Amino acid sequence: MVTIRPIIRASYAFRSLALSRPAFSCPPRAHWSVADDAVLVRAMRDAKDAGFQSDSGWKPQTWARVALALANSPGVPKVSEKCQDRFGTLKQSYREVRTLLGLSGFGWNEGLKIVTASAEVWDAYLEVRHTSSTVTWHPFSLTMHRPTRK
Repeated sequence: MVTIRPIIRASYAFRSLALSRPAFSCPPRAHWSVADDAVLVRAMRDAKDAGFQSDSGWKPQTWARVALALANSPGVPKVSEKCQDRFGTLKQSYREVRTLLGLSGFGWNEGLKIVTASAEVWDAYLEVRHTSSTVTWHPFSLTMHRPTRK
């Protein structure tokens, strides 16, 4: 019985100490609209045309330019790190859409901007893939075409 009380008191002291400190808060999340995505992609294309893409990826100045292009976007400022994260997310979504559209049984709903398929096709795909695809529920609003080369 004697050994339990110090543990309870230590626990109580720790809890009261933890409650007296300010709570850790995460930085506010940036919310990306379809218009923000379009500005990001346009800025990336402009950066590529200006020579800010190397063989190993994008030059660091690229992300500062993209963040500057999104400076007037409402909400939380979209700093270069967030722009880089969002570009990676868009790239992953594009790969998933492109892969699905290359498979038999999948189509594209232009109005909703989502990949479509019958329930049987989705079930067969998800059975093999063992994971659910984000493109089944989230619209992908960027244009699905290859740019023409000059």
